[in-house]
Amino acid sequence: MAEETKAEEKVEKAEEKAAAAPAEEEKKEGKKKKEKRGKKPHKNKPSSKRWKKYKIEDGKLIRGKNCPRCGPGIFLMKAKNRVYCGKCHYTEFLSKEKIESEKK
Repeated sequence: MAEETKAEEKVEKAEEKAAAAPAEEEKKEGKKKKEKRGKKPHKNKPSSKRWKKYKIEDGKLIRGKNCPRCGPGIFLMKAKNRVYCGKCHYTEFLSKEKIESEKK
């Protein structure tokens, strides 16, 4: 009897291993493959906003409004009702007449 139970146990273990093997294969198939690493594709950078301050009309270069404190090369930011220097915090408020004339 002891021999029969040992033989039965061996058969059961073999069956368990056989049943577990397909499950392990399924796990291997389900793994995601790592993407290849290497050079990334080149992305064009957006151009600098500084070039939007310059305009060419009739073959002449026209610059935007400069800061009176900082001097040429430092441009003033245009808002709805004011112009502002980000470097020295100079602010100039515009009247309604100037705002309408600048829109045209």
